Amino acid sequence: MIQAESLRTLEMSLAGPAKTEIRYELMEVEQQSNSQARRVLINVFVNGPSTANPQAKGFVYGLWREDCVELFIANRDTGRYVEFNFSPSGAWWSRVFEGIRMPANSEPPLCEAVGHMGNESWSVEASVELDTIRAAIGGDPSTWVGNLIVLVGGCDDTDPDLDNLHSLATFSCSHADFHRPQDFLPFRAIFS
Repeated sequence: MIQAESLRTLEMSLAGPAKTEIRYELMEVEQQSNSQARRVLINVFVNGPSTANPQAKGFVYGLWREDCVELFIANRDTGRYVEFNFSPSGAWWSRVFEGIRMPANSEPPLCEAVGHMGNESWSVEASVELDTIRAAIGGDPSTWVGNLIVLVGGCDDTDPDLDNLHSLATFSCSHADFHRPQDFLPFRAIFS
């Protein structure tokens, strides 16, 4: 069972394409169990119909091509980072990187994800254990930086539509490149 209280919650509302409303909630919580595992919880609500494939379930590559929530967490000292993608269909994908766009030769980190797709809105609820992140990138939350991105309508692999991108961090480049740990926010600033 997840404790009701969090250390800190951040909520934002952004206006996107066609006045799409997006609400974010990010929390770090303790799970009540023998292990007292700490988890990162992500809740995203989008007021607008979803483009995601409702049949997609489990581990699926390419979720960013439709509605998707992306979570990046990097170790600023080593350059290693992990990317999680969550679909409103409940599908998810993850990968560890040794450096910018350099995939590590490791198993994808596990997470939990639940999606909801309605006629007028979609949402994603996901969680990742901090120990899972620590095993993937090393260090601890004091050395981590991160970013949450919501793609409304997806993102083309070669020519992304910047109007579809909603990011907590501001990127220092003029094009959509989400693999930019140098632009990420301190982990404790967004999750604690």
